[in-house]
Amino acid sequence: MNLLEIAERRGPFAVVYMDASPDTEDSAQPWDLRCRAIRERLVTAGAGRGMLDQFDRVITDSPPGRGRAGRLLILDENTVHVDEYLPEPPAREVVRVSALPYLIPLLRQHAVQQEVLDTFAAEFGREGGLAVTGLGATAEALRMANVDRLLIDPDRLGDRTVQVGADRAQVVAGPDGPASWTAGTAPHQTCRADEALPVAALLMGAEVTTVSGGLPSEDGVAALVRQR
Repeated sequence: MNLLEIAERRGPFAVVYMDASPDTEDSAQPWDLRCRAIRERLVTAGAGRGMLDQFDRVITDSPPGRGRAGRLLILDENTVHVDEYLPEPPAREVVRVSALPYLIPLLRQHAVQQEVLDTFAAEFGREGGLAVTGLGATAEALRMANVDRLLIDPDRLGDRTVQVGADRAQVVAGPDGPASWTAGTAPHQTCRADEALPVAALLMGAEVTTVSGGLPSEDGVAALVRQR
C-alpha cells in the first residue's frame, strides 16, 4: 500500500511507532513487557476492541527486529494498513488513536533533503519566488490546491494543531474556517498538524518531504507552490 492509498483511508486509526530492537539474546520477556505497556497506552488513548485485536495479532505473529530497528503500525478496527520495520528506533515512542494516519516515519525514509532545501532556498530568495513559509501560509496554499511540495520539520512542528475540513484536503491553521467554506467543506475536527498536513498534501497530488533544520520557519512548515 502506497502513501496515497493510506491517506485516502477513513479513520479512526491506531498508530504505534515503537522500538523493535531486541534487548538481549533472550528478549522474549522484555519484548512482552514493552508490548503490554504499549497496549495499555492504546486502551488509554481510546482504541476500540478491533484495534486491540489487530495489535495483538501482529505482535504475536512477528518477533522484534534483528539489531536496532523501529516498527511502525497503522491499523483500524478491521485491518493492519502498515506494519513496517524501519532502520532506526524512534527517538520518542508514538502511541496514538486519531482520525488521520501518522505518516511522518514513512516519509522520513524517502527524504531527499538537501536537493529540496536548495530548491526552496533559491525560490525563497527570489522576488516572486514559489516558496511560502509558516503554518498559516502553507495551510492556505494547501486549501487552494496550490502546493507542489510540502516541507515539514517534524521536531519543530511539534504538537501544533489545525482545523480539518470534511474532505481532509482542506486545512486551516486558525480556530475557524474561512467564510468561503461551504457546509460540505467546513472544518469539523481539530487534528494534529503532523498528521493533517501530509494527508492533505497527498490527497491533492503534492509531494511531501521531511527535513531536519534548514527551513526559515519557526513552526517547521513551508511549501513550494505551483503558482503565485
